[in-house]
Amino acid sequence: MLVVPMESSGQDKAYLDEINTSSCMGLFKEIIIDRTIDGEAILDNVFIIAACNPLRGDSTIHLQNVKNVWVKPSYYVRELHPTIDYLKWDYGALNDVQEVEYITAKMNDCTKDQPEAFTSGQLTYFIVESQNRMRQYANKMLANKGVHVLEAMKCSRSCVSQRDIQRVFDFYKWLFGTYKAFQRYTTTEEQQIRALLVSLGLVYYLRLQELDRESYAEFLDIQCRDLLVRCNFTTAFNDELEWYIERMNLPPGIAKTRALKENIFANIACCQTHTPLIIIGEPGTSKTLSFNLVSSTFKGKSSKNEELKNTVAFHALQPFFYQCSKHTNSVEVENIFKQAIKRQRVFASSNVPTFCVVFMDEAGLPEERHESLKVLHYHLDKREVSFVAITNHALDAAKTNRAISLYRPETSTEDLKILAKDLLRTSTAMTMKSDIINKFCSSFSAMMEDPKYQNFYGQRDFMHFISYIRGKRGAGFLTEDIVLQALERNFNGHENFSEVFDYFLKVVG
Repeated sequence: MLVVPMESSGQDKAYLDEINTSSCMGLFKEIIIDRTIDGEAILDNVFIIAACNPLRGDSTIHLQNVKNVWVKPSYYVRELHPTIDYLKWDYGALNDVQEVEYITAKMNDCTKDQPEAFTSGQLTYFIVESQNRMRQYANKMLANKGVHVLEAMKCSRSCVSQRDIQRVFDFYKWLFGTYKAFQRYTTTEEQQIRALLVSLGLVYYLRLQELDRESYAEFLDIQCRDLLVRCNFTTAFNDELEWYIERMNLPPGIAKTRALKENIFANIACCQTHTPLIIIGEPGTSKTLSFNLVSSTFKGKSSKNEELKNTVAFHALQPFFYQCSKHTNSVEVENIFKQAIKRQRVFASSNVPTFCVVFMDEAGLPEERHESLKVLHYHLDKREVSFVAITNHALDAAKTNRAISLYRPETSTEDLKILAKDLLRTSTAMTMKSDIINKFCSSFSAMMEDPKYQNFYGQRDFMHFISYIRGKRGAGFLTEDIVLQALERNFNGHENFSEVFDYFLKVVG
């Protein structure tokens, strides 16, 4: 197309994105510098624009397979050809003053038709300070993981971007619309403030680790004291989690844990706004379960809940599943998007209120050197269909920057107690004493703090342990033999199994 003459009314532009992620840098040098392709001259009316990502330092490389990180600063780039490197222009990023001006302009455009519940400066401060705090949290985490201090500062700067600011306003518009549709909350001012706070929670709060979440929530709660409406972030966000979990079709035995509530709400908000979502967490943290529950609940006019039948506020969801593997290639990924986009266009042309969603399981498995997931970048920017990916570890910055990240911390002891009690509640046998369940949960949590068990056992092992006990305690008595059988079935195989047995046996007394 660049060398074959075509009818044109003027200058044609060719945009080459992320050129230094390719394995054929010599070809790009030929196109950009020599203006030829395989020796054939490129047409004079073709103007070529190329974009590239900056190289990261070597100290970020060891983070590729590190767990318990919510941001991965490294991405896969190669050094530019020297002649291209000489011509590059560092576009840079918005400075603090420009960022404030950008946010203020976006806010004025978003709220121009609404009563003013807060001043321009208040809203701008919320978002600007949220951006800055994400950079501080990222810098601290990277430094703790051994990244060089200068590299950590540079990487943390780009952990948030203009895309995050735009997502805040996207969620704000959607949430404010749902509040109006169902007449939730008494005043427009409260609807505005709650919509803003919940939007900040979706974009910033959910990506953080536990301690940073507490710090960020405390900051927002303090700032809310100066607002006209007496509602803080913690209350607004928790109310939203509860509102949606109460309208889900939950089968018996599904516990309403904090993790499940957050996963479900993030799935709903992102699918309804076509905002890409990446959920990062260990196996057994309700990642797949939450998506399946959401896709089976939101059925448009066929939904069981009356409020979810409102197709103006909530579209039906049609999932397109793709299971990743180490052998995943870009053609397979592209095909699943083509199927979803084709169906979405049919729905749109027929005015059918349904959104198609590409669900990618085990998105961290494909080997990056095969570049099989690079095709995602175009579709995550285009947002023609919704997208949800789940992974056990963070993806590289080029992907997470294009999506909402929900970092799933290790399951708390309190969530374990809720899971175990809800699982046992489905049994017709005599209810086990709460203190014994609590001790089992505390014992498992204590055991999982030991490094030699962290990568050997998981939450699913514990839940199967509880399930086995449920099936064996029909006589109403919990004995050492039952506990031993449950442990042998679900926790055997480790060379220190006797220690595992000791962790749990003391509970029985």
